Amino acid sequence: DTLLVDSLLYKTFAGKERLHWYMHSIINPNFPQTVWIEGIGQAGDFLQSTVTSENDSVQSFLLCFSQNNELLYQNPEYNSCYIRTSVPLSETSRKLISLFITGDNFLQVKPIENTNGILSLYTPDSKQILRKNISDNGSQICTPSFGILLYRFVAENGRVQTGKISVP
Repeated sequence: DTLLVDSLLYKTFAGKERLHWYMHSIINPNFPQTVWIEGIGQAGDFLQSTVTSENDSVQSFLLCFSQNNELLYQNPEYNSCYIRTSVPLSETSRKLISLFITGDNFLQVKPIENTNGILSLYTPDSKQILRKNISDNGSQICTPSFGILLYRFVAENGRVQTGKISVP
């Protein structure tokens, strides 16, 4: 989306006069006005303040702003700087697969607890270089690149594991 700056105003935010950039979309007239605050950023997602589907609308908001370990702003609509999700931490941190490089430079992928899913490999600049189904008995993959690679494994049940691996 292309944004056009409507106006620039100095306003107090988090105890300091900061330049506020007010913008709107040139391409999509239904796109809400975006405000960029100097030294802070936008109080939501810069490129997509509002995501709308047929049934609902989801908006993102700045919850808190800290500087030098001092809380300078907290959104008055919320009572915390963090929003709890419905996924317990133990669910998000539990490993689904183990990955390691073998002596002959193959990537060995072994599912934990017979978890099937899809493994994607990415370069550090986010280019996907591999997408492979992983079955419960594992896989040995000749990696299409070397160096640091990022991975994302999505299990059939929707759980996700991400990380990085170094390929010599």
